[in-house]
Amino acid sequence: MIVDEGSNIGLTNPVVDRITVWSYALVWILLSTVILEKTTVMVLSFGFLSLILMRIRFLTLEKNGLTVSTKALTKEQLKKIFLFTFSAILVEAAMLAGLMALNSPNSGGSANTRLVISELSKSPEIALYVVIIAPCLEELVFRQSMFNGFMRGLDRTMKGSQRRIKQLLAALLVALVFAAIHGDSSSLMYVLMSLYLQAIYLREKDIRLNMVVHGALNAFSLAIIFLV
Repeated sequence: MIVDEGSNIGLTNPVVDRITVWSYALVWILLSTVILEKTTVMVLSFGFLSLILMRIRFLTLEKNGLTVSTKALTKEQLKKIFLFTFSAILVEAAMLAGLMALNSPNSGGSANTRLVISELSKSPEIALYVVIIAPCLEELVFRQSMFNGFMRGLDRTMKGSQRRIKQLLAALLVALVFAAIHGDSSSLMYVLMSLYLQAIYLREKDIRLNMVVHGALNAFSLAIIFLV
């Protein structure tokens, strides 16, 4: 078992990671194939799944005699969140400007972005999913559980390699899956965003920072959608 220092939701072990990834995949598949047009159901389903996964991690901590940190984010952490978010927004804005200048086919937004635009007009609650639910859930699934799953596989198959190399490979695999889930398997922006968030997690060892930065980035994207 591994516990990330300073993280409210930092427990990660093979069983919890598998439950996290496969439950997310199952809910995603069911929503995509059965109730694709029911936006409210999607928001409630993923929100409920987020609460369940967090509770599983808390219970696993308690079962192993560990306490769950309830400390609020420190001023230093808040400062880091601001710097991380500001840097990512600058990169995202620069990439969008570059695509528009080149008249790229993707300059109108990704498939995921176009879906959000169409759904917002019909179901305003999608904003709750984009800014709060998705960042919390996706950081648990991708940056923590899936990344650790890939790392375990690489540890078994690349025993002589340096850990940094395996971390980079695992982060890249997660980034490609993350982009594909958003309907953009070739989208450089999603790949870079995933790699950036992964670097934050590896550096800070606190998934809460990832959730806040991810939520702020999504809020920025929504603001751009409304302004443009």
